[in-house]
Amino acid sequence: MSDPREARARTRRLVHEGVERTYRLHVPGSDTSGTGTTAGTDTPRPLVVLLHGGNGTGTGMARQGDWDRLARAEGFVTVAPDGIGRVWNAGTCCGRSVRDDVDDAGFVLAAIAQVAAEHPIDPARVYATGISNGGMMAYRLACEWPGRFAAIAPVAATMMWPAGPQAPVSLLHVHGLRDDFIPFEGGLPRRTAQRTPPSYPPVRDVVGRFVAVAGGPLPPEVRTEGEVVTTTWAPGPTGAAVELVTIAEGMHSWPGGRRMQRTLDPPSAAFDATGAIWRFFAAHPQAAHPQGGGPAQARI
Repeated sequence: MSDPREARARTRRLVHEGVERTYRLHVPGSDTSGTGTTAGTDTPRPLVVLLHGGNGTGTGMARQGDWDRLARAEGFVTVAPDGIGRVWNAGTCCGRSVRDDVDDAGFVLAAIAQVAAEHPIDPARVYATGISNGGMMAYRLACEWPGRFAAIAPVAATMMWPAGPQAPVSLLHVHGLRDDFIPFEGGLPRRTAQRTPPSYPPVRDVVGRFVAVAGGPLPPEVRTEGEVVTTTWAPGPTGAAVELVTIAEGMHSWPGGRRMQRTLDPPSAAFDATGAIWRFFAAHPQAAHPQGGGPAQARI
């Protein structure tokens, strides 16, 4: 029997750079706030881009974190694109997407624009999250297209876009300290499915670059709950916040989610990544300009 939740989602197609691309679109039937109230269908909604990991799919990414359930409860739209060859060109990773210089960033933006032309989307509340290569892609989107994304939330990933962030964007990074595929401390992976894996930058260095652009105060606040440590840099003058969540026994997986592939490790039960990411997104709409001149011009 088919999952009734899947009836609420559909596969969309668009041609980008002469290639037909696909993405999974889920639009809840009503704009539910999570408090039991329902707004009109013309009310602009938040949009969350879900980016699968290497050898994954958009549908798999949506299921991995049970995003449909939360989207129905909170009234946001999800777009889960499919990478060519099941990988993303995140800068210097990964695989054929990099070798062929695939314009994945342009494709994601085109998918968002197609959805926004048919459904009311709030341009100040467009977000991106992803695991592994998908998390790397979220970093690229935030760095290459400042002002388009209010916040990103990479999981089990690192930044492979050399230019780094050019404008403040709120960041929540989630990482298991026992991740052998993308080591938290950086360097070559201890396990990999890639023929020639890159050397990854340390996660703390990546997060530090976003803190510097956001202008957040130092030192950060550190909170420990069991094996989960949350380091928070409160919003500075730009309004962008940065958080780093580490899970002591966490590995290469979506914490609190489903294990979609044998190559992924068992998910940690110590942290609900999906719920935490949405709460972070909901609390952080578009950040201000570095000069403090009000919200950045978000475009769709």
